[in-house]
Amino acid sequence: MNNLFAIATKELVTDAFFAWLFEEFKVNDGLRAYQNDFLSKLKIDGLVGDVFIEKAERQKNNTDLIVTLKDSHGCKSILFENKIHTTIHSNQLKNYKNKFPNCHKFIYMKLGYIHFSERMKVVANGYDIVGSADIELALRPFKDYNLIINQYYEYIKICHIDRCENLLERMVNNDSSAYGSIFSQHKFLSDLHEKLNGKLNYLNFKHGANNGGTPWTHLSIAQMDQVYGSHGENIFWRIDKRSGRYYLRLNQYSYVDKNYESEKKERLGELRKLFAETVAGRDIVTSKPSNRGLKESEIGLLFFDKNSYRTLFDSIEAVSLEFVKRYEQLGRCKEKLVSTECPK
Repeated sequence: MNNLFAIATKELVTDAFFAWLFEEFKVNDGLRAYQNDFLSKLKIDGLVGDVFIEKAERQKNNTDLIVTLKDSHGCKSILFENKIHTTIHSNQLKNYKNKFPNCHKFIYMKLGYIHFSERMKVVANGYDIVGSADIELALRPFKDYNLIINQYYEYIKICHIDRCENLLERMVNNDSSAYGSIFSQHKFLSDLHEKLNGKLNYLNFKHGANNGGTPWTHLSIAQMDQVYGSHGENIFWRIDKRSGRYYLRLNQYSYVDKNYESEKKERLGELRKLFAETVAGRDIVTSKPSNRGLKESEIGLLFFDKNSYRTLFDSIEAVSLEFVKRYEQLGRCKEKLVSTECPK
């Protein structure tokens, strides 16, 4: 589609659109009839009586957007932190609250997928979340008011909402190529993260890109200190690509050198045995893991084109819980790493 916002996709463009739209509510009598419903759908509540837009400020003290409203109780400021596909960095949300402690509301607005770990951090910092579905609902009543609003509405609907729905449908229908999208990777492991939240002692969600630009996503489900001398160990699920095929694999990672190579290989053998025993009897097709790598090693390998989405979605929580339980028992063995000698 020939859409201005589908071409100009930078976060600054979204900042500019919303700044412009708030200013339009201020000066455009015809548009003002939609204002209160629009504010409500953007989760701007707690306003009393007639509400007027005073000003919309971009990049004030490095913030994306601050909108000042006036109701019957006086002026109230709304701070927006806007994202497209990036996520929170360092302490930016906390820092904005410290800079502007008197704001009436703090809004985290993101057009792309908001994974579970991100949602938890946003809420913990006292921000309300506004996603693409909220924006679409807010704009829908006046989407045809003028060309600028219509273009942004179509951009949100087609490039974000429809695209994600299409990717999810492809995942459910076992189209493994869908995992080439960061949305699909995030969706799968974010859902697992949410299922495991509160059930495991350690969970950590990460994502990035390989040298060729292809995305990867991983969810750590266990860690243990001083497994190899002073070096700890981390166990995580990872979605990535190999020879054109996308997979979910369980990894062992420790920042060790060759002094611990034989010990780590011995332990890897035990972890692979635990994994095989954990998935046994389930409708899961495993593939032979690679033996390459010293610091990062493959425990178990599941290709998406050999396993249905529904099977993995229904099974991977139980597999994770059982594996971590036995992994922690294994970690308490002081001598040889033999799973049958670990306490039950």
